[in-house]
Amino acid sequence: MLSKNQLGFLYMFISVCAFSVMDVIVKWSEDYPVGQVLFFRGLCGVIPILFLIPKDRYFDFYKTKRPFLHFKRCIAGLIAIVAIFIALRKLPLATVVSITFAAPIFTTILSIFFLNEKVGLYRWMAVIVGFVGIIVISEPGYSSLNIYYLYPIIFCLGLSYVAIAIRQLSSTEPVWLIGLFFSISIFILSIFSIFTEGWILPSFKDLFLISMVGILGGLANLW
Repeated sequence: MLSKNQLGFLYMFISVCAFSVMDVIVKWSEDYPVGQVLFFRGLCGVIPILFLIPKDRYFDFYKTKRPFLHFKRCIAGLIAIVAIFIALRKLPLATVVSITFAAPIFTTILSIFFLNEKVGLYRWMAVIVGFVGIIVISEPGYSSLNIYYLYPIIFCLGLSYVAIAIRQLSSTEPVWLIGLFFSISIFILSIFSIFTEGWILPSFKDLFLISMVGILGGLANLW
């Protein structure tokens, strides 16, 4: 039997793998409108969640004790996912990934204000070292900088608040409900986006790959 720490590591590993493959597919799907990819992310993201809904919650699955916190989590998540989708299409994949390593830094800062956590000296030193490491890895140059470099940072800010909100929600809400509300919110946003960006009919192969964006994203959010 695995310990709680070992299970936590395993779940995190599965989540990172799922998100990594999803990012590659999003990068590949740049010929399709962002709204269309979001449509499949929201719609197909519900599929893994359906298997986790308890039988006694089939008819009242939507009930929650903290609707406003769910709303804030979904808004932050929507900002983050739109930002990362745009960044993946406009910037090199390696650059986007390296910049998104800054997310734990913002999470540490936000935890002080939202969770009243005390951040010690060693933790601040780790944050500073991590920030320097991100600068070294990304190798920013003034000649190559453009507006799209802001999108990974926006993603980090949104993801950091999502992490805080999920920690608060997890004390009373099941993980499947948190993921379900987010997938539904993505689907709703995509409908509005499709009306402005249009729709490209995908081939069967492309349909499968774009659908995997939703399945992988929905699965990753459960871990």
